[in-house]
Amino acid sequence: MTRRRPRRLGRRGSVVGLIVLLLFGLGTGVAAAHNPHQIALVYESELPCTELRSEIGHEDGQSNIYLRGDVQALRDNAFGANCTVDWTRPINYIRVAYVLQKQNISNPSSYSNCITYNYVYSPVQTDNYRISNFAGVRPCGAGSYRTLTIGAIRNGNSWYGGDLSSTNHLF
Repeated sequence: MTRRRPRRLGRRGSVVGLIVLLLFGLGTGVAAAHNPHQIALVYESELPCTELRSEIGHEDGQSNIYLRGDVQALRDNAFGANCTVDWTRPINYIRVAYVLQKQNISNPSSYSNCITYNYVYSPVQTDNYRISNFAGVRPCGAGSYRTLTIGAIRNGNSWYGGDLSSTNHLF
């Protein structure tokens, strides 16, 4: 029985392997999305807790502005740890809306509403609900934009939630 020695790749094989690793192994291609976002609890109590995600970006690799807003319903666990367990809500018990805002050049700490998207209610029983949309290319001119997500969950006859802004993105 003859043992075969493993072949060495040599310089050419190493270069090809490195190129393959860079192109496919690292997972970030030329058209990778850049979507600044924030995630935070905006309402916290024993029951309920509301977590929001607010995001802005350009998924299509162009300047077509992408907005995303998520609402997550949470509750305390059996041991009393706050806001740690997903809480399934009936149909229409989670709502989310968002506003595309543009930073004011003369006063960078203030924003103007560019496009407002009204509340959308969860069409199924769920513990989270997400909406997303493309707003077009610089709908209010060149500048720095952000998404303001407004979301809430219903418990009984009351809604519990708040709002959260994404970080800014220059378009």
